[in-house]
Amino acid sequence: YVFVDIGLKNEAVINISEVKTETGELIVSEGDEIEALVESKTPSENLLLLSYRKVLEKKLREEIEKAYKEKGVIKIKPYLIVKGGYRVMYKDFLKGFMPFSQSYFRKRPENQKELLGKELEVFVLTIDKGNFIVSRRAYL
Repeated sequence: YVFVDIGLKNEAVINISEVKTETGELIVSEGDEIEALVESKTPSENLLLLSYRKVLEKKLREEIEKAYKEKGVIKIKPYLIVKGGYRVMYKDFLKGFMPFSQSYFRKRPENQKELLGKELEVFVLTIDKGNFIVSRRAYL
């Protein structure tokens, strides 16, 4: 757990998994001011359990929706090849999808792994039930 000073008599904690990226890097450091959501309170210990991920996820989804509505560009990183395309990560947190057909402009690369881990600028094609699909082709 990460202990958070909320300025009250109660102590507050966030599960450490909520402040780490998929690769295990910490998102926050000591002294950072963050927004968090109260998830529960333990009556016996007078301890508040907070969620940082839910607040961050909401902000990032709003950024993606804004880019979609305004036809703006976002930066993603493909991290996994799946059937039909790439799983992509937005700001090392939100997962999305980029079809193979939307990952190149004219000529399909011989090695599809060459895009893995690279930061790419893309347009958001669709948003559906929290999932998003992006296109590098439309950007290029």
